[in-house]
Amino acid sequence: MIKNTITPTWITSIQSNAVAESLLAIHGGWTPPKQRERDIHIGDLPEYTEVDLSDHQLRLFHQTFQALQITTLADIVDASGKTIRLSSFNCTTATPSPYKWPTRKTTITREHKEVWQAVLNRLVSNSRTLYSQLGQWLVAPNKMLPYQKSNRGLIHIQSTGEWHLHLQVTHRSQRLTRHNDMEYQSEFEVVQPFAGQRWVTDACISTTTGVITVPTVDQANMLQCSDRPPPQVSVVHTWQRFEQCKLIYIH
Repeated sequence: MIKNTITPTWITSIQSNAVAESLLAIHGGWTPPKQRERDIHIGDLPEYTEVDLSDHQLRLFHQTFQALQITTLADIVDASGKTIRLSSFNCTTATPSPYKWPTRKTTITREHKEVWQAVLNRLVSNSRTLYSQLGQWLVAPNKMLPYQKSNRGLIHIQSTGEWHLHLQVTHRSQRLTRHNDMEYQSEFEVVQPFAGQRWVTDACISTTTGVITVPTVDQANMLQCSDRPPPQVSVVHTWQRFEQCKLIYIH
């Protein structure tokens, strides 16, 4: 339990007194896995950045990342691992998440946004570029980044888990892009998940031609578990398990 981020009740009072009197031990629990090298659990950011927050501000910070459904820093950083997304920085868009978050909605106020950005600003430059960029993917990312490049083409993983394979536009018809990015056909083939190296990437779809343009990827985009299909999220990994991060046993 994180101090001063939960509304005081008779349960928290009992827990505090039991801890003070050494009447209980705390064991077990489950924590969402980090998704990339140098990733950080979002709740650890205030301590990691050594930002000075009051108890009230810390509560606002926790309310913000819960409302945006963020578990780790990788949820709000682009596929390259370099830049925090503008929508996440400005608290305008929740992150698609495989976890079951509370149904209670928090209204993000100006004060929430100020506290949130004060913490994030200690990680980034004025252009929202991380001072310490994230590295290779350790697990398949949450649904914010459903596109993965492979030696067979561009994979677009659907919310249902179905794989759509888009082939690269042939060189004869391919237009040169400003940054020499790759283009893929709008048509796709439904394929079974296959092994092999994959690189997580962002994508931009043309509203006129449907052509999918993806930026050049580097080693940081590689999915380390690329020798097998991405694991399915277990239904038991729910918000209830996230909240029950500590099991209390009274001696």
